[in-house]
This record gives sequence, C-alpha cells and structure tokens, in this order.
Amino acid sequence: MRFWKTFLLIHVFVVLFVSAEVHSETLKNSDEERLLLQSELTLAQKTQIYFILNLEDRKIYIKARGVVLRGLGLKAVKFWGSHDKVKLYTLAGKAAFSEPRREEIIPENANKDKKDPQPSAAPATPATPATVDIKALELEDMPSSYRLKFDNGLVISVRPDSGGIINGLYSVARSINWYISQPMLTVWYAIKNGPYGALNLVLDETDARALYWSIHEGSRVLIYNPQDQ
Repeated sequence: MRFWKTFLLIHVFVVLFVSAEVHSETLKNSDEERLLLQSELTLAQKTQIYFILNLEDRKIYIKARGVVLRGLGLKAVKFWGSHDKVKLYTLAGKAAFSEPRREEIIPENANKDKKDPQPSAAPATPATPATVDIKALELEDMPSSYRLKFDNGLVISVRPDSGGIINGLYSVARSINWYISQPMLTVWYAIKNGPYGALNLVLDETDARALYWSIHEGSRVLIYNPQDQ
C-alpha cells in the first residue's frame, strides 16, 4: 500500500513539473509573439515594403501594410553566432558575383562630327520618335547566389537549391568555406569591437532571384527566431 502511495506522489510530481515547463514555454513564446507583432506594427504603418524572416515557419514574407505580397520558402537554414529571438535589421547593401546590369543606350548621332555641314533645309515633316530597343531587367536576370549585409554586423548568404553533380560539388565547397571563414570573420569583428552574425539560407532558385529583385538598400527586415534552430 505504501508503495502505491509513493508511486502516486511521484506521478503527480512529474505531471506538475511537466505542466509547469509547458506553461513556462507557452508564456515565453507568447512574449516573443507579442514583441514580433509590436515590431511589425511599426513597419506596417509605413508605405514601404518590408520583409519578415520567420525561421519558425521557414518562410520569408514580403509584406506591405501588413498584407503578405509573397511568401518564399526556406529549404535550409544555417546559423553562426548569437541571434536575438526578435530583431529588426536594415539592409546596408547586397553583393553578387554577377550583378545585373542594364544595357547602355548610345544615341545614333553621338559620334557624329559636329563640324559637318548642315544639310539644306527640307520640307517640314511630322517628327517621329527614334526607335530604341530597350531590354528591361527581368526576374531571370537576377542572381540566385548573393550576400545581404545588414547593420549590426549581420550577413545573410543566399544560394539556390539546385541539383546535379556540379551543383553538389559547389554546395560541398560552400559548406567547407562556411566553417573556415566564419571563425576568422568572428575574430576579425571582435578585434574591431563590432558584432558579427551570419545566416546561410537555401531557397528555390526562382525564390532566390525574387528576393534579390525585391530587396534593396534601406529595406527593413524583421527576423523571428523563437526556437533554437
């Protein structure tokens, strides 16, 4: 009889302990979600497009006025350094190995000698605009591998989720470079008394291009990471 009483007391203690842990975690997540909503409310009151990097949902949300314009799925996420649960960043710049460029338009008469004699006057005819074939930059012109540098020392590397042997070798090379370069960068920023953190994101190739096309210097990015990823 005494054995069963002892067993019952232990069982009740375990249940209460687990319940307390779950309740504590729920309150913790509620505080983080509240902070996320408060931070986004500040962004939603402005007219600019902003970005929510939700690492719990593995999604990047492109939003305006609180409305989701597009959602980009994350195939993989890799961290380096410490990261706050909820933090707002500003994009300082972006860099790619092959930057998209617009075609340079040169007028047909740009190289014409200005000293050439003017032709004799001809009967007036209606003026017609010159026909210039201008190629607008499209989504396919955007790079799929690039780096986004933010204030507070955060660097986000983006690469596509591509198959094939060649792409697999590139992926292995990037992973090796990641584990070699990150400790060196951490030491370098520590010497400069500056913070440093890194994220490595893998997206679908089309989504990676869309993110590069959408984000620009000065864009606000709210990162939500409620759990240890």
